[in-house]
Amino acid sequence: LIVLTILIGVFLMACDDKSSQDNTQDEENNEKPVDPGDNGDENNKPQKVAIEISSFDDLLSMADKFDSIKDNEYFLLTTDIDCDGQSWESVGSLNNPYSCEFDGNGYTISNLVLATEDSKASFWGVAKDSYIHDVTFSNITTSAEDYSEEGLNVGLIAQGYNELQLENITLTSSLITINANNLKNFGGIIAEDHSTGLRKNLTVKDSSFNISTMAGSNNIGLITGYSTNLVIEDCKIENITGSVLYMGSEGLSFGLISGRLEANETDLSQASITNCVYNIINIEILSMTEENINVGTNIGYVDENAVVETENISSTETQILFNGSAI
Repeated sequence: LIVLTILIGVFLMACDDKSSQDNTQDEENNEKPVDPGDNGDENNKPQKVAIEISSFDDLLSMADKFDSIKDNEYFLLTTDIDCDGQSWESVGSLNNPYSCEFDGNGYTISNLVLATEDSKASFWGVAKDSYIHDVTFSNITTSAEDYSEEGLNVGLIAQGYNELQLENITLTSSLITINANNLKNFGGIIAEDHSTGLRKNLTVKDSSFNISTMAGSNNIGLITGYSTNLVIEDCKIENITGSVLYMGSEGLSFGLISGRLEANETDLSQASITNCVYNIINIEILSMTEENINVGTNIGYVDENAVVETENISSTETQILFNGSAI
């Protein structure tokens, strides 16, 4: 009887151990499975995947791939790229805008010629809801010519829409020459800007531009030509020479930051220019008429419904001449 009692006790203890192990296993099995693409953030988004760019051919490939990449993919420069004077046609259009992230990773794209096509000369034609950052463009040249009635947009980005974000972008050692019936917009970084995204640490330096335009309403700025929402922080414009010959009558607007700021549905009371530096700038503007001409240091023309706040702007050796007189 004693032996039987001991055996029953051992059996019951074994059952308890097995039950405990099963419960532990069940708890482990009920834990949330780990998505192999999870990067650990609270939204459980898939990890970003870089499409690497290390040559001019890779840049050309980007032009073919940008409209078919996945949401978690982005373009990443992995080295400086010397384009050796190759011609470049804009990436993105109104019907098929560039909507991806472009991470320059601190590298430089140099020696590129911007071709004139579809009334624009630019690296990106139309960019929308994208993030372009940490890239330098050096020795970028264009001899843009366009005699259509539509008007020409010239800049690293021709047109921007929605939440286009621009950060840590530099244009340097470049020569821009424009001969146009109707220029429409020139901006060193972005020509025509309808977007509301971040604008931070944008630099245009050690460059020159020569513009001749015969008609139309022309907007010229060293950061952006035309804007509908302008919030810029930490920009730098230095060592710039430029000339503008305007032979039209519809209007010319010139400013170092933006040629023209128009109001739209966005509340422009928050439009601002903060922490900007102007250094060693010489601009000469000649016009056949003084009607409809708007020339300013920061912005040429500001819509009457727009309010712009400026803070911490410094200027050294900066001169803008209009028909021989300093503004």
